[in-house]
Amino acid sequence: LSQMIIDDHQRANERLATVAQEVNIQPITQVPEQKRQVQEILLAMPEEDFKKAYLSHLKGSHLMAICMYQDQ
Repeated sequence: LSQMIIDDHQRANERLATVAQEVNIQPITQVPEQKRQVQEILLAMPEEDFKKAYLSHLKGSHLMAICMYQDQ
């Protein structure tokens, strides 16, 4: 599962970089502070807790993104 998520996000980032270049937008190159803090919290957890918390965070993040795009 982890490798599939990594691969999916790498492909998405490559596509987004292409689109950003086409429309002359400079993509961000650093992880925003809030996301970095979430990463630190997740990485400090024991493995079993990490898996549950990460999947919960992932679902919530994707639902927020879907809602954001549906509102446009």
